[in-house]
Amino acid sequence: MSRMMRGVVVLLVVAVAIAVSAVAQQWDIPPVSSETHALDSLLGKWTYVEDLHNPQYPQVKGVWTFDRSADGFMVIDEFRNFNGTGGTAVLVETYRAYNPDKKTWSFQTAGYQSRMIGLRNGEWDAGVTRIQDGQIFDEVTKGSTITRARFYNLKKGSFSCVFETSNDGGKTWVNPVDVEAVRAQD
Repeated sequence: MSRMMRGVVVLLVVAVAIAVSAVAQQWDIPPVSSETHALDSLLGKWTYVEDLHNPQYPQVKGVWTFDRSADGFMVIDEFRNFNGTGGTAVLVETYRAYNPDKKTWSFQTAGYQSRMIGLRNGEWDAGVTRIQDGQIFDEVTKGSTITRARFYNLKKGSFSCVFETSNDGGKTWVNPVDVEAVRAQD
């Protein structure tokens, strides 16, 4: 083999190696960034008491679990209200996903409620999760109506949450439901 031919072969091998390396890197998912840990304070199993601010209904107890999934890009939670007789009155699943390109969280949620509370059986809602001033907000916007869960007083062993609705684009909030959660003792 001539010197020129050997040079072409070496150059070809180097070019193929570089191309294979570049293609292999394009197939990797991005690394988990620090932003994906913004919801870590919620991870785990919690017991809670829910105050509906309605004397007709007693305070409701339940269990809320938050788990990390998808190599850290997702946080999945299950919110379960008990009905006082061993059954479930409300069951909601939320799937939060982090978009590393946009550096944002979005979510899909579906819930089931007993008929006494209001018929809600598997309808999906889409929303955004945002972190602001040490609080976590899950918001679903439909026209000028916003429903949200606002997590605050986030501590290692407890947190507070309020579910509320705005019918004027977020200027005022009505119908609060307060939740006080403590870390479950397994």
